[in-house]
Amino acid sequence: MKRTFHLGRIAYSGHKKVNPVDVTVELERKGGEEIFTIDRKTGEKTITGQTPRYYELSICGNVWNGNHRHILAGGQCLDTIAQYRAELNDPAFFNELYALWKKYHLNGMHAGTPEQETAVEEWKAAGNQYDYTAACEMLKARGLYQVNYTGLSVGRRYENEPYRYGQAWLIQELPDEVLSRVRYLLNKGDFPHKNEDFAPASDADFLSLFSAEKEVSHG
Repeated sequence: MKRTFHLGRIAYSGHKKVNPVDVTVELERKGGEEIFTIDRKTGEKTITGQTPRYYELSICGNVWNGNHRHILAGGQCLDTIAQYRAELNDPAFFNELYALWKKYHLNGMHAGTPEQETAVEEWKAAGNQYDYTAACEMLKARGLYQVNYTGLSVGRRYENEPYRYGQAWLIQELPDEVLSRVRYLLNKGDFPHKNEDFAPASDADFLSLFSAEKEVSHG
């Protein structure tokens, strides 16, 4: 399911608040594909299981020109939008979206384990520009290029097995409380600021909404 939130206007291209801003949140249920073997002699297919199921979160933004015909900043531009958060209709609402984007955007596409990605982020923070080969060399120097990993990847589950940085897409599963917040957001069109206000739908009700796309104005 995908939903677009219109957050008001900012002064992106000048001194007046003429540039519309929107943020789109999408949650996809992924995995569940058949895992099978094929007998080389008979060609018989034997189903042995399914790939892990998980939810993947995607969040992107747009800043438009004054007549809403051309995108001036788009995609992964929430850092840019954050510089103008005080001009938005509801800065607190944007802050919630921003925090989700920072921590969980494309949670099913991690090149490294948490310890590997922490090392890469520290390396980048020290002034290094990301390059895959250079990152691998850095991890080798720190003894982190291959580590044991327990958790999901796209296609299989690891059980304390050796994992080399970048050899698969690892999945950071959404915590239950985060999934509940996103479900509320997609269902209700508002983002609760108090835990007692959460009202997530049941799994059945939520999955029935995945074919829908809605747009919501906020503020």
